[in-house]
Amino acid sequence: YLYNNDMDGDLIDDKGVCVLRTPNQALSELWVDCDKLKCPPSPSTCCTKCGKDGTAPELSPGPPNTGGDSESSGPTTGDGSTITTGDGSTGTGTNVDTLGEELRAKAIKIKIEEVSSQIVGEARENALYWITNNDPMKLNAYSPNLLKRYILALLYYALDGYNWDVKQEEIHWLNALSHCYWVGITCTYDGDVSSIELESRNLKGELPYEIGKFSKLRILDFEDNALTGDIPDEVSELDELIYLNVFHNDMSGELFANNGVCALEKLGEFWLDCDKFTCPSNCCPNCN
Repeated sequence: YLYNNDMDGDLIDDKGVCVLRTPNQALSELWVDCDKLKCPPSPSTCCTKCGKDGTAPELSPGPPNTGGDSESSGPTTGDGSTITTGDGSTGTGTNVDTLGEELRAKAIKIKIEEVSSQIVGEARENALYWITNNDPMKLNAYSPNLLKRYILALLYYALDGYNWDVKQEEIHWLNALSHCYWVGITCTYDGDVSSIELESRNLKGELPYEIGKFSKLRILDFEDNALTGDIPDEVSELDELIYLNVFHNDMSGELFANNGVCALEKLGEFWLDCDKFTCPSNCCPNCN
């Protein structure tokens, strides 16, 4: 959004910022002062809105009418075919907006697949849908907070977030505020998740492996919930982790010395249910 400024100049199709509006790029909207920053005429889709009121850019005259009709059929593409909007009328606004959202959604999915190798399962599908369509922040694929909010949304859906025990005065997850304000979350100065403390919150389900992507995570506390399954192997990627507590849950599995979570050098305190896990004593000194 660049409108309501004193910027001027000529925008050229397929050059500069207009390149970001081409089909394989992610810029969904370019809003400028069209009387100062000269936008390429139709059929270009470089500029989407003009001025404070967000009106559509003026269209250039269509090609000469070579048929017998006295009126043009509407704005055209480079080959002379008519541009139609979603409701069947001729124009550019709806067409451009729809194309922009489709490109944004595609770019977001590609970015999400960097942490979720496959979008498999209801929780991942719901998290992807939320970050793309329902997150009030409307982030794009290049936002530094996109993956953080996606992984937290995945935790929410995977662990039955609808039924968590959250007090009225606390800030629940999946809202317009920074994820750093969500209950149980602490962040670094840069907005990286450094602590997830959700003890006694009625969490149910299995921890998704994507939690291992929080590289700045130092504290992970899920004590006294109803978690199931094993501790994801990817937790071993949390090199900064100093405290891990999954005590009093229904999790089970087998841990090995100098491997997985037991290989975390900075992990100073590790609590779990030793009657449900097979674990070396030097790795799991704190039991139920």
